[in-house]
Amino acid sequence: LNGSPSYVKSKVQRDTPKIEKKPFALPQKNAGQYKHVYAYLLKTRCINRNVINDMIRRDFLYEDIRGNATFVGFNNNNEACFCFQRGCSDKIPDGQKRAFTRVVESSNFDFAWNVCNNSNKLFVTEAAIDSLSVMTMFELHNMNPNNYDYVATCGSSIRPMINYVKNHPDIKTIYLGYDNDFKG
Repeated sequence: LNGSPSYVKSKVQRDTPKIEKKPFALPQKNAGQYKHVYAYLLKTRCINRNVINDMIRRDFLYEDIRGNATFVGFNNNNEACFCFQRGCSDKIPDGQKRAFTRVVESSNFDFAWNVCNNSNKLFVTEAAIDSLSVMTMFELHNMNPNNYDYVATCGSSIRPMINYVKNHPDIKTIYLGYDNDFKG
């Protein structure tokens, strides 16, 4: 209260180690191979083949050399800057609580996974596979899924959605497709 601390300030200097952040790099593609991605998304997740084909053709999805579904997010300069991976097997590895998932180190969550179709309607989900499910539902109801833009926040943060809307001011309608749980 008098303006001076009642403790003695330490004179010991400690070096704080600097943690080097690796530059962002996409996992290596399994050249032309998509059998695990197709098997998992088609059979296990019931995603429409047209949706999968479109995402692969547009480089939003590929299979890495370990057989994982690899979802790629791009920034405003159309440069890959985000990557989320999901194992294509529902077999849970020993010592784990769930199937393999990871966000690639140094991914930029400002962009996360997004698909721009130059629409004025945006569909926001928690996961890329959720967005693929929405696209599949549109296909099943004879609606064109490319009439919407998509953002998968890859978690419950709204930061990727806010950033997307700031960079796409023509968005007029936002649909939220979050999970029915506490975070959602």
